[in-house]
Amino acid sequence: MPPKRRDHTKQRELLAAASEKLKALNEEQLADAVAYALTDNYADAAIYHRREKGRKTANMPITTYDTLRAHLQQAAKEDGVTLSALANEALRDFLNGKFTPSRPRRAAYGSQLGASVNINVRPDSELRAKADERCKQLAEDLDWKPSTSQVIKQYLIAKYPMQQYPPLEQFPPGDSE
Repeated sequence: MPPKRRDHTKQRELLAAASEKLKALNEEQLADAVAYALTDNYADAAIYHRREKGRKTANMPITTYDTLRAHLQQAAKEDGVTLSALANEALRDFLNGKFTPSRPRRAAYGSQLGASVNINVRPDSELRAKADERCKQLAEDLDWKPSTSQVIKQYLIAKYPMQQYPPLEQFPPGDSE
């Protein structure tokens, strides 16, 4: 049976009274701990830890341009999927040999592709670890070392092409990202 919902105002009053009673009993350390539970810092930390505990996968930021991010988010929304689910799909296809990224090239100097932003995805941690390992193995075969974020980004671009964002192989040769 779930615990009863409590009146937070009453609970705060009781904690404040408990802190005062502990001080009167000369239990300063315990009194301070109870008083700290009433602060905003404690509440913020508790909320953060509760959220982090509930997350099973770590965030993976993928650097891109704002126009591309908006396009990918909209396309995924229209398909009824999340970018994190697509990231998992990309990693599965990569691990199964169905998708191999091409060597990324930087856009020409002065290109106006948009402001630099992140796409935040939460791929499955096991898939991510296996993909990281496969990227290391492919380094010799491809003559460059792909990253897991490059795999996901290129997969998303291939799945949802955008006219304003040219395919990576059309960028002029230059330093890889």
